[in-house]
Parts: sequence; structure tokens; C-alpha cells
Amino acid sequence: MRRTTIVVALVLALVVGAGTGEGLGAAASTATAQNVLNAAQEIRSACSYLESNYENSTGLVRETPTLDRFFLYSDNYLAARVLSNGCDNPGLAESINRTLSRYDASRFPNQYMAFDCRGPFFGGSEDYRVSGGVWTTVNNQSGTPLNDGYADIAFLRAYYYVECANNPPAAIAAFDAGASEYVGVGFDDAPFLVGQSAGVYQTYKLALYVYTAELLNQTAPLGALVSMARMQNSTTGGFYTGYDANLTPVGTTNTETTCLSIMALVAAFGHTVPKSSTPVSLTFIASVWAIAVVATVIALVVLAVKASSRPANDEQSSTKGASESHQSGA
Repeated sequence: MRRTTIVVALVLALVVGAGTGEGLGAAASTATAQNVLNAAQEIRSACSYLESNYENSTGLVRETPTLDRFFLYSDNYLAARVLSNGCDNPGLAESINRTLSRYDASRFPNQYMAFDCRGPFFGGSEDYRVSGGVWTTVNNQSGTPLNDGYADIAFLRAYYYVECANNPPAAIAAFDAGASEYVGVGFDDAPFLVGQSAGVYQTYKLALYVYTAELLNQTAPLGALVSMARMQNSTTGGFYTGYDANLTPVGTTNTETTCLSIMALVAAFGHTVPKSSTPVSLTFIASVWAIAVVATVIALVVLAVKASSRPANDEQSSTKGASESHQSGA
């Protein structure tokens, strides 16, 4: 009961902040996360998802649990990255890296090479079969390059500018371009408006939003983190790539989205044991989010009703009491 009270109070405060257009800055969100919340459960579950989808015969992680298709980029590049730095499994990361080297994966330009300060490669993308069930995504297609009208590209560009080009102002401008496309539930960017993904929000863009906000010490709404958390499958630990306006998952969980979500969770929460004596999991926060919103509305309605029905003499008495109290405290 005590844990529920603490969490509801915290979420109610954050809901009120969100209602006024305020969010959590990177420093504030990290402090809150490490002192009150604990994402270790979610991170461990997501890491287990990657580990369980590793196929020994290919030396790679599957794209999805039910599909024997293995992407060098971005899936396994990202998997090796988070298994080493977020999942504390450097052995498996090294195995994947050896397979990537065997396929000479670095010859295929990809947008996520920005994390290694390569490129950046933000040309049009296409999936390319390398051999058998092994594929990769290349970003070298002709036509209009991907730009900041794609929220994920804006955030990757922000990363590249600050980490590789030593250009913080350009990084902030790119981050702001991506953040401006966030509409409370997801990103109304170019792919959301037109194309095969039209009308479907993308979880991995929330992850990149949270990740780059922490990197640049910028503000990101708590709602972005909570929405991302709700896309984690409670059984497998994987994250669904798509979801609708009601936060209902669309499609399946996959490796790329799960890897980026791990990066976001580690960036926001770190690996430290929470200082709170009653740490609360991120999943628990997500589950009471809707309850907190309803409770806030009910409380405001009750207060309004009480205020409208209060007698005039009570109002005068209350005003006088408040005035006296203020004077005595001055």
C-alpha cells in the first residue's frame, strides 16, 4: 500500500506538470529515476529477449522470435552494442561482432553507423539480402536523402553533431526538429503521415528521443518514456515496434526496437541500485499512469463542486483565516 501511495503521488505530480506543458529535463529525470524508480527489471527482461533470439548456427540474433531472418544492420550491430554496454554480456556481443566481421558488414552504409562516427549515412534505405537468411539495411539509395522530417534521423543527426562533429548548437537544432514532431502519443513525422507505416506510431523513435535527450541534457516528456515502457511484452521482454493512438501494439516485437529501448532505459536510469528503500519498477509506473490521470480529473471535479456549493460567509471566513496565517508567517 505504501508503494502504491508513493507512486500515485509521484505520477499525479508529473501528470500535472505534463498538463502545463512541462517535462523532465535530463538531469531531473535521471535524478528521479535513480532515486525513486528502478528499470533493472525491464532492462534485464529486454536483454533476455535478445539472448533467447540468438541463433548459434548463424552467430546472429533473429529479427523477430518467429522469423529466421538475420539483419547485420541494424539489428545485430545494435544488439552487439547493447549486449556489451547495457546487458553485461560481452561474450555474446563479441560472438556477434565476429560474425559481423566475417560478413564484412561495415561495407554496407547504414544510418546507425552515426553511433561510431561513420558517415553519416542518411540516404534512402533498402533491405538487401547478403546470403541466405542474412540481410542488411543499406542507406545509400538515390532520391531525396532522409532528413529531419524523420524523427529518428533528426535524433541520430543530433548524436552525430555532438559526439562526432563537436557542434553542440547543430545538435540542439536537430534534436529540437525531432522533438517538434512529438504530439503526446508519438511522432507525427513524414513516415507517420505517408507510406506503408502511415497512421502507426513507432516505439524506436520514442527510444531515440529519450536517449538523445539524456545525451544532450535536454527536456523530454515523461509520457514518452512511459509510452515506450508500455510497448514491452511482459512475457518475452521484447518491445513492439508499432502502436496506435490508444497505445495498442501493432505488429510484433523485434530486435532493433528492443535494442534502442535498452539504450534509452540505460541512459535514463543507469545501472545503479536505486537509493529509495522502496524502489518501483518502470512497469509499475506505466500501469498506474492511466489511473493517475483519472484520479486527477476526479479530484479537480470534486474541488470544483465543493467550491461552487460553498456558502458566501464560509468564503469570507476562509479568506480571513488565510490572511491572518500569511501575516503570522511573515
